[in-house]
Amino acid sequence: MKNDEFRTWSIDMSKLTCCDVILTNGLEHVGIKLDYNYSDAPFIASKGACIVTGPVRRILEEAGIPCVENKPLAGSLFQNYEIGEPISIDYYNVLAKLYSNLVKDSGNTDESDFLERLNKDVLSDVRRLEERIYKKVIRRFEKQEGACAALYEGEAGEYLKNEIRTLTEFYKLNARYSYNPATKNHEFYLETYIKEYDLDFWQVIIVSEKEQNIYVGSRHFIKIFAYNEVDTAIKFFKEMLKACNGELKEAAQAYCEEYKINPRLYEIALNSIKTMLEMNYNKTGLDYVIHSDTTRVGILLKKKYLFEDETMKMIATINGVNIPPKNRMYEIVITYNEFLRNPELFKKFLEDPKPMKKWNFWCKERRCNKKMSLRD
Repeated sequence: MKNDEFRTWSIDMSKLTCCDVILTNGLEHVGIKLDYNYSDAPFIASKGACIVTGPVRRILEEAGIPCVENKPLAGSLFQNYEIGEPISIDYYNVLAKLYSNLVKDSGNTDESDFLERLNKDVLSDVRRLEERIYKKVIRRFEKQEGACAALYEGEAGEYLKNEIRTLTEFYKLNARYSYNPATKNHEFYLETYIKEYDLDFWQVIIVSEKEQNIYVGSRHFIKIFAYNEVDTAIKFFKEMLKACNGELKEAAQAYCEEYKINPRLYEIALNSIKTMLEMNYNKTGLDYVIHSDTTRVGILLKKKYLFEDETMKMIATINGVNIPPKNRMYEIVITYNEFLRNPELFKKFLEDPKPMKKWNFWCKERRCNKKMSLRD
């Protein structure tokens, strides 16, 4: 047996096979592990000469440990960290990309459970988004349609058939029409479907000859028009379709893209945020509460009050400085992927929070609820 083969087989394979991933640069290797019983951050579980060849590679493959050649990252981690040391947030962005590219075992029950929860959370957010957008459509329409529109004297069902056929072709929608002779209802269903994310948004118009009403709506509301207000009803329906196939469709796709995450990245992001909040508390004494699902984190962070000292209050008053209310806090919401793009930015933000309005990272100031204990 050659010396290099002997050295290869004399290594402690248990250290390698416990890693999530092995990084190599051709000369050295580092093994990365995420274990919250040990550390809140990914840490170096193995490092040494580049031994990921021959039988060692086969053993790692059987254990499901991926080996990735990434010369800059492997070299940097090898030079700057020893075994057991947690990796700093400076590397989180590149580690996030690394973990997101790892091949996952499709039979992993934990991952399947996580993805099921994630899909439910994403769908819940998209449905709330849908409701908000349609409410805007209703408010805008009711404001514009203050005056009564011209009344229609003909047969509403036949009139709508032609109008909806045009809309279906224009927006390339799935459409279905039915007539119920018992109730004398004409029913028109139109569906916008985003195949990539298995999302559907539908709208309906029901013309009731018996009740002499026209019902226009979605899964969130039904708006009623008189039978002879068919022109107004179709105008409102067009506004719904315009919003659905424009603002709603675009925003829903952005939500789904932003919320894509695997269980490992989710754990890294969530535990890193918790660690940063606790470090900030130890440094500043500012209490916090954290709530999370699989898409984002919500934080209530007490605002620092600068006028506890009566002398400072007096000086501020003399100089015409407005003294802000005492019991204030920040409400902060950030998606995991937005955090992982720049963890250092979020850490600095906690040190000096300010209101902001990005949809995937926003913050607003609000009054503290006196009955609520911030740290639970």
